[in-house]
Amino acid sequence: MVINSANEEEYKGRTDIVNIAISDGVTEIGDFAFLNCTNLENVEIPESVVKIGHHAFTDCAHLKSVVIPNSVAKIGIHAFGRCTALKTAVIGSGISVIPNMAFTNCTGLTDVRLSDNIAEIGDNAFIGCTSLAQINIPDNVGTIGESAFERCTGLESVCIPGSAAEIGIGAFSFCTNLKTLNIENGVREISALAFKDCSSLTDLNLPDSLTEIGPDAFSGCESLKKVVVPKGVDCINEWAFGACKNLESVILPDGLAQIRDYAFCSCPSLTSIDLPDSVAVISKTAFDDCTNLKSINYKGKAYSMEDIDKLIDDLNF
Repeated sequence: MVINSANEEEYKGRTDIVNIAISDGVTEIGDFAFLNCTNLENVEIPESVVKIGHHAFTDCAHLKSVVIPNSVAKIGIHAFGRCTALKTAVIGSGISVIPNMAFTNCTGLTDVRLSDNIAEIGDNAFIGCTSLAQINIPDNVGTIGESAFERCTGLESVCIPGSAAEIGIGAFSFCTNLKTLNIENGVREISALAFKDCSSLTDLNLPDSLTEIGPDAFSGCESLKKVVVPKGVDCINEWAFGACKNLESVILPDGLAQIRDYAFCSCPSLTSIDLPDSVAVISKTAFDDCTNLKSINYKGKAYSMEDIDKLIDDLNF
């Protein structure tokens, strides 16, 4: 079917459309233009198109693939959300921002090709894309939004470029098959919940540029055995490594000042830990329910040996 215009809501809810070729000369696919066209399988977008509107193809449950040409400069919010049969998405070089919820809950999506011009991946952009096994995050990306890849349970490895100064709240939370995580030098902040319940994570590389590990950032990463905290981090936040059941080795940097509430709570495989002399605040619950922690080595001045011994004695066995 040849489409000579794609105005707002023009074909919304049409179940008779299976294949469409948008005519060369059409410049915009309007908001909700093909929303809920549940039998649409194929769409051809010409180089004349510069904008794809909000919810333009939302709930096109049989759409198989989409190639966004280089001419397109903007994709609207939730443009391809819940296209559950979508397997391949090729994003042209004209796009710099993957908007919020752009491909949310595209459960069949296996192949995403992002151009090197992508600078921002929005909130919930790929949340719930459970078949996505890998994602190449371009070196130009500066922002990875909140819950951007949450519940991408097929992801097995991720490399985050140093250009991404901040990893958003919950960005990769509940990626339960994620095994390898490489965060390149340049990243400064890992926000709260960023990798919460990545229960298969075993290989973690944190860069020297890192200054902030947010609350719950790695809580529930129960396969993680070793953590080396970079020298720029001065605080282990609440629940940062809580419930890491197989965590055996923690190396903390000189300059660390605080270990907050439940920072290493419920880490039963942790038997000893060395605290830098710089540590001035240790929460009473920092090692709560670390049932096998028998030795805390500390030679700083903020706590006496009696204080440290009492901290161990007060653990919940």
